[in-house]
Amino acid sequence: MDIYALEPNEISPDELVTCEGEECEEPGALRWSLPLDGEYVVPFEYDEYTAMLPIETLEFTSGPIMTHRDGVVFLGERDILMAVDANTGERLWRESMESEHLRSIERLHVTDAGVLVSGNRPQGEGRGMVLIDVESGTGLNTFDDEWRSAWVQRVDGNRVLLSAGADLYMMGDAESGEILWSAEVDEDERIISGPLDGVLYAADNPGRSGTTILSSLSRIDGETGQGLGRVDLSDEARAPRPARSFTGTQEVILSRLECDVEKCEPGGMSVVDGETGELLWDSRPFAFDVAEEDGRWLVNLREGDDVRMVDARTGEAVREDTPDAMENVGRLRTELEYPDGYGDPRRQVALRFPGQDATAWDGDVIGPELLSPGIDSENGPIAMVYGCAPDGLEPEPSDTSRPGSLCVKPRLFAIGS
Repeated sequence: MDIYALEPNEISPDELVTCEGEECEEPGALRWSLPLDGEYVVPFEYDEYTAMLPIETLEFTSGPIMTHRDGVVFLGERDILMAVDANTGERLWRESMESEHLRSIERLHVTDAGVLVSGNRPQGEGRGMVLIDVESGTGLNTFDDEWRSAWVQRVDGNRVLLSAGADLYMMGDAESGEILWSAEVDEDERIISGPLDGVLYAADNPGRSGTTILSSLSRIDGETGQGLGRVDLSDEARAPRPARSFTGTQEVILSRLECDVEKCEPGGMSVVDGETGELLWDSRPFAFDVAEEDGRWLVNLREGDDVRMVDARTGEAVREDTPDAMENVGRLRTELEYPDGYGDPRRQVALRFPGQDATAWDGDVIGPELLSPGIDSENGPIAMVYGCAPDGLEPEPSDTSRPGSLCVKPRLFAIGS
């Protein structure tokens, strides 16, 4: 197979590249780009290149994994964890997790106490979980077997919701390493979350129960793990999908589907009282986000490019089509589009806020893939994308099961909105 290659350009050097000048503030501008550490391949399937992927070997399997907080991006590749300034691309620290007895990083979560890193230990030793200092990258704590055998479901402050097996859930404290409580749910249920210090909700797991309609919710005290009983949803509140958002005042937001013989399409949303199961209100637009403002919970609704903010309990409009509503939504949608052209591995990166036209970054990146949309920076939200530099392809490696071309210049890109 012929190697697709472009001429080297400004993102080709094996170093941090930053944008300089007024054009850097324009939508779709590349803010900065940083080399990645891992080994990647750009697959060639069905006569076209697809998104860049990590090379699968016996020793390492994980690709780039990212989380962020307070203007700092935490990126995991294989056994390497690094912190990057979201504003400048400056690498703040880079540490190998081998010193913490992890051979690969699978998940990252930021707690108030540090970065919670989950991954695989050396062969035959199972999984591991450690807490890393956000300022230096040094290890703060290695968690015991109860944590190691569990999966992190959600983090809020230092409270960590863990799942351990099919029916067992635990609440841990990231700072102390203490398991605060454990609770079992019914065999065919799973916790679908809620405020970790408020009421948690469990619902039927369609993959195990075979049910398609959400008809009831189990309630669990997030502080103690004690069961608060089951709530049956009223007939008009029942939905063919699990809940997607929750508030701190026990409003549960359900997505609806409208189905015919051939397909199902989004059909709006219902807001249910999590304590009684009664329908509070419904709407054709989808809930785009929930937010607390001065002790009041609000729902941002989106229909097409129209955005409005309503009271979570009543559905009454608080703000409609205003800059405040747009700012509160604050979620960036990122789309990757293939250009016309046989075998062209480049894809356009389109960024869109509700109510705004899409902006596009046309960088000559091979096999780009979205890593995270909507990271806050000093100059507005940025999208994180990874891909291969234009002159970074080499012949297919012999030690991978993925057909394609080896990328010897994988990079991380920060694109402004």
